[in-house]
Amino acid sequence: MIYLDGSVDEIRERGTFKHKHWSTYEIGDLVEKIEEVYGKVRKTVVCTRGRTVMQVSKELAKVIFLDHL
Repeated sequence: MIYLDGSVDEIRERGTFKHKHWSTYEIGDLVEKIEEVYGKVRKTVVCTRGRTVMQVSKELAKVIFLDHL
């Protein structure tokens, strides 16, 4: 599993690009629920904070295609 870690404000801002207008509270609540469910699951964490879509995409490609080597 790959977990994309980002701040609530960044998640809200990125959602508006897809015409999804969630409040800071709604996103914070969703993040808390995700952490409850997946908190103890073994996963790779990719930080998205302050990174562009291209930077995150490159990091994901590295994880998917190179981490198993």
